[in-house]
Amino acid sequence: MSAHLAFEPRVRWRDCLGASRVTWELLDAQASALIGCPGVVVPSIRVALAWLLEASGFVRWRDQVLVPRFLGRCLLTPILRHALPVESLTSSTRLMLVVHQFGCDQQLDEIWQMCRQHGIAYVEDSPGGLRETEGLGPGSWGRFVSLSKVLPILRGAFFITEDERWLALMRQRRQASHPAAWLLFGWLMRSRHHVHAPHDSPWGDTLTELQLMAAGGHALHRVNIQRGLAQLAQYSRLARQRLARAAAALGDHAVLPATTRLPYVVPIMAPEDSAAMEASLRAHGFDAMRYHFDRRHHLLEPDYQQVYLLPLNPTIPQTRFEAVLGDLERIVRTQPADALVESHGR
Repeated sequence: MSAHLAFEPRVRWRDCLGASRVTWELLDAQASALIGCPGVVVPSIRVALAWLLEASGFVRWRDQVLVPRFLGRCLLTPILRHALPVESLTSSTRLMLVVHQFGCDQQLDEIWQMCRQHGIAYVEDSPGGLRETEGLGPGSWGRFVSLSKVLPILRGAFFITEDERWLALMRQRRQASHPAAWLLFGWLMRSRHHVHAPHDSPWGDTLTELQLMAAGGHALHRVNIQRGLAQLAQYSRLARQRLARAAAALGDHAVLPATTRLPYVVPIMAPEDSAAMEASLRAHGFDAMRYHFDRRHHLLEPDYQQVYLLPLNPTIPQTRFEAVLGDLERIVRTQPADALVESHGR
């Protein structure tokens, strides 16, 4: 059994009582108010992205989606349902997926100019944090903001768009239900809480790809999202404090995100130091914070195999946060920051 800090709340079956009052429309209003801009809540980014490609008429043998190299199977899989992910622009490229990884914003003005030049569209994915003021880049189809990676919930995302077509699509598709959705969702949460590290469980990927749970739209899933949203303000305050603490300790030895709501800090370290970082994470119960990018799990050739994240959320007790931060400071300062930054292509 993996030792890890519980990130997702336990299933409370009494949540089913009266859960029908928690509608998607209610979640839209609550999430829009908390995040600071209008949008719609969707079961997950991967499911909603598949809906978007399907509704846009993408066909795998004909259409291509430009993706970054730093991309996991969680998004490659739904793209492959309807298109071919590629790393370079071709005459068949119709869409670019722009990933604001770990809360670090991309240069959207330059991206929009390139998209206009080549006659393609782009959609944004913000998986690792929330900005103080969320919004769209120029010409963007929409922006997916992950809730499940920054709040104690199993699945859930927020989609921001100004296109009424996409809003109507998300509202219509999320109403679909499966008879086993509530049972699978409850079993999956209990299994992951007791057995698996939150981001390492193979069961979550399997069931989500089958779309028996994530596309089910059952009331228990909506209750889980609502419980996470209720804690957003509290999480944001502590995340700011921990981001400032990490910035003071690590400085140029870490990628510090532009977001201030529940971001990750990405330490910059030499490859030979990764074993020491993993040992520190495991010793302090951070097994879930290893972010894999290896050939077994990804279709595209990655630039490097693993990234070790320093999470800032308050599910991590302050004593453990300080302990890992202290270990991390000693590890990353063993080599000059300039060489490491250059080697990582920052």
